[in-house]
Amino acid sequence: MKIAILGLGAYGIALAKAFYENDNKVSMWTKYKEEADIVLLKRENINVLPSIKIPKEIEITTQLEKCMEKARIIVLAVPMSAVREVSKEISKYLTCEQVICIVSKGIEQNSNMLMSDVVYEETKSEKICMLSGPSFAMDLVKENEVGLVVASELTEAQMSIKVCLENERIIINTTRDIRGVQIAAATKNVFAILCGMLDGMKKSESTKAAVLSCLCNDLRIIIEVLGGKPQTI
Repeated sequence: MKIAILGLGAYGIALAKAFYENDNKVSMWTKYKEEADIVLLKRENINVLPSIKIPKEIEITTQLEKCMEKARIIVLAVPMSAVREVSKEISKYLTCEQVICIVSKGIEQNSNMLMSDVVYEETKSEKICMLSGPSFAMDLVKENEVGLVVASELTEAQMSIKVCLENERIIINTTRDIRGVQIAAATKNVFAILCGMLDGMKKSESTKAAVLSCLCNDLRIIIEVLGGKPQTI
């Protein structure tokens, strides 16, 4: 199966390698010719994942239509601030069979919209899912065990990602609560900053555990208030 990864950032590269290792054909796109040229030459993006080589079989291109052509899954791995612009561009080439998989996390400034709402507004696609989870790009490329969740109201979209990405070290759970998963993904970075502050203040592990327990309950409330399912946490 062909997978189109939009974005040459750390997580996009990590997912590209993971999809490739699961015997999928992978094409990666960037709008920046200079970035593409350097990655093509060195087979790595030294700015985000130095020393991590991208297999030569993975295509690198600046041609969006070429990248998306015949792809079953379109992975949006661009910065959150670029999601609307890129979604508008992909709508020109998107087919009704293609699944859009969002990995960009956050809430759009000014509109306060979740990424799935932004993508739907620009593409009108019903086949949208969110791939998320407490994971780091480096752990994916180092083949450490990782747990992820794919959220979509459509079982077809969920299973497309699960079948193409899951293996012995990447475990993927599924849920229909795409709102709850996105809210958790956007909020956890704020919580991580607070936990980092506690580290800087040299607080005890017990103090950090107590704060984390409170944060988990806060997140449950936030998810429910914003229209997600509280059990998603």
